[in-house]
Amino acid sequence: MSADALGEILKAQPEGKVMWISVRGRSMRPVLTGGESLKVKRCSASAVKRGEIAVMLRADGVLISHLVVGTGPVRTESFDGKPDADGLEVLGRAIAVRRGALVMPLPRLPLLVLQRVWRLATRSAISQAAYGTAGAVVASPHTSGLRTLLGKIEIDVLGPEALKEFAIALSRYETLSATHLETLLRDGVVVGARRRGRLVGCVAIGTDKVLSHAFIQRRAQGLGLEAVMIDRVIREATARQLDPAGAAVDASQPGFIAAAQGIGLC
Repeated sequence: MSADALGEILKAQPEGKVMWISVRGRSMRPVLTGGESLKVKRCSASAVKRGEIAVMLRADGVLISHLVVGTGPVRTESFDGKPDADGLEVLGRAIAVRRGALVMPLPRLPLLVLQRVWRLATRSAISQAAYGTAGAVVASPHTSGLRTLLGKIEIDVLGPEALKEFAIALSRYETLSATHLETLLRDGVVVGARRRGRLVGCVAIGTDKVLSHAFIQRRAQGLGLEAVMIDRVIREATARQLDPAGAAVDASQPGFIAAAQGIGLC
């Protein structure tokens, strides 16, 4: 069942109905890191309270689970304090989270306090400068030799069975509907980079023939993988008559930008 269909099913339930839904994104780290399941109680917007995690439906069918920071009207934020745009439809509230066999409640007050502390810690000038410096060191070619000790990185084409891991990995950089992801995996070409079985990077060419959805984690940057991944996705796309006509790569991915520019796509 796709995540989009799950949103419609949850919306159709009567108030008070309880369902379990999987977590794909990472915007609620460190409380939710992706891969957990939320126990959701169907309710209206008037029933959610500050400190609860509201489960909301976006216009494109994506389910969003964020912290309620205000009511009347409902205002929600990611755990690092990014406010949500208007237009989200509240479908329920999360009352517990399951990780493996462990089920834990989601108390309101501790979540509010933890979110404020986390927001201050991650948004302060000192922490942002330290994060930027650490990231630059991690992604530097000078540390590439050390990072190869973390394990070999395999590059291959992803099939439809990779939908969940693709969605979780990509959600750190952008949030797309399950329908979009399914179409991309089925009708386009998606190349992934895995280290020890986990996705650390992806790049795709869809039916629009645009190279996009490119990302690679910082610990895998500076190894020349971006050029290899682009070469693989273009070869696969060309074989399917999807010759790329351009590229749309985020500024946070300099390796992909340089590789795309090198072959005239940017």
